Amino acid sequence: MVLACGYKWEEIKKHYGSRFVYSVEEEPLGTGGAIKQALDNIEGEEFFVINTDDINDANLNELKSVGSNAIALSRFRSNFGIVEVAGNNVVKFEQKPLLPYWASMGLYILNKSVKPKLPDKGAIETETFPKIKLKAYKHNGYWITINTVKDLEDLEEAIKKGEVKL
Repeated sequence: MVLACGYKWEEIKKHYGSRFVYSVEEEPLGTGGAIKQALDNIEGEEFFVINTDDINDANLNELKSVGSNAIALSRFRSNFGIVEVAGNNVVKFEQKPLLPYWASMGLYILNKSVKPKLPDKGAIETETFPKIKLKAYKHNGYWITINTVKDLEDLEEAIKKGEVKL
């Protein structure tokens, strides 16, 4: 397992020691640059990319069965109550509904053949994905991004309710 690390990577290594290989960015490279640099430590042709600020219960074997250059997708909830209005009247109110869109879960299985299309510096999402054919793995299970204290509290609540197991 290779960890692409930057800021304060030594703290991660202090905690996990030699359990992982560390690919350290001397300067921020973006997701694409970090992956490109980390590829020097990857054996085999296929590899998973997992953003560590996303928590999910996706089955990696199912994602792998989709094949190389696949992106895990999930539907997501609005952070807000959605209101339908007719004139000055509220016709419908729905608290944080499941939206009809698919979003990237920050989980991919890629093939090393994408390396020439990875930027030295930049985001894989904007620099590479538009240039390659991607397959979709639609995940209907649990997915949350951890960006705020509230997100951590929501995750803790989901764990307590048994909605997700880590």
